[in-house]
Amino acid sequence: MTSEGTRSTVVGTSEIALVADVIEGDPSCTIVLLHGLSQQRQFWNPVIARLTTDALHPRIVTIDLRGHGDSGKPSSGPYDVQTCAHDVLELLDELEVGARVVVGHSWGASVALVAAAERGRQTSALVAIDGGFTRLADLGEREDVRSRLTPPRLGMPIEQLFGFISQGELAPWWSEETRAALMPTFEVDEQGNATTRLGFDRHLLVLDGLLHFDPTDYLRNLDCPAWFLKCEPLSVFDEPSERDAWQKMSRESLARCARLVPLARVQRWAGAVHDVPLQWPWQVAGLIRSAVSERTRSEEGAT
Repeated sequence: MTSEGTRSTVVGTSEIALVADVIEGDPSCTIVLLHGLSQQRQFWNPVIARLTTDALHPRIVTIDLRGHGDSGKPSSGPYDVQTCAHDVLELLDELEVGARVVVGHSWGASVALVAAAERGRQTSALVAIDGGFTRLADLGEREDVRSRLTPPRLGMPIEQLFGFISQGELAPWWSEETRAALMPTFEVDEQGNATTRLGFDRHLLVLDGLLHFDPTDYLRNLDCPAWFLKCEPLSVFDEPSERDAWQKMSRESLARCARLVPLARVQRWAGAVHDVPLQWPWQVAGLIRSAVSERTRSEEGAT
C-alpha cells in the first residue's frame, strides 16, 4: 500500500487482484466509483476533485475493474457483468466498507446495478450514469450490434490519439485535467504507438458479456433509492438513424426503470455527452451528493 495525502492505493486479494484508490473521509458512508468499458479508476479524478472540496466528505473508493487499469487481466475471462460485480463486492468486503453509495458510468453502471441489487449488501443508493438501465439486445440482432460497437484497433502515436479525442465531443471542455484523467487508459509501445490497456481482445470479451446482460431482474430487486441519468447530446452523429435508434432504446429503457424501481429518480440531461463525468464534473459531483444527502435524511428520519 502506498499513500499520497489522504489517498492510498490497495490491492484486493480475492480471486483476481483488483487495484483501488481509497480517499479517506467520513467512514459512515463510502462512495464507490466504477468506470466504464476500457477506462480506469483515474477517469473519476475530475469528479473526485469536486467531491472533496468539503473536509467532511464521505470516504471514496474508486476501482480498476477486472481487465482494466492496474487490475488483473485474465486473457480468457470471464468478463460478464455479474462476475465483475462480485469482484467489486469481495473487494468492498475486504475493505470493510459498510454503508455505500455505488456509482457507475456506462458499462460500469451495469456492474454497479448488480452490486447494488445483491441481497444482504449494504448499498444505500445507486447512481447509474448513462448506463445500467439499457439492454443492448433491444438494438437489434446480436451480431449486428456487436459489429457496430466493436472499437477500432488502435496503434497510433499518443499525441495523435489525444489530438483526435480533444477534437471530438469533449472539445469544448478539453483541459489538462481531462487529459490526465484519460492518460492511464492507454499504454505506449516501443514504437511510440498507443493502445488501450484493456486491449482489443479483452474489450470484445467485456462487450460480449454486456450484450448478454439483461438488467430487468436486478432492477426489480433494487430496494434503495436509485438515480438513472440519461445523457442527451445536442450534437448528432454522421448517421442520424443510428443515433435515433439508440435514443429511442434508451428512453424506453428509462421508462422501464421508472416502472420497475420503486425508488427510481430518473433524469435526462440535455447537452450532456456520454463521458459527462469529464464534461461536467461539478454537475456529476452534485448528483452524487444528492444520493448521499438522501441517504443521510433517511437515516435521520428513522431515528
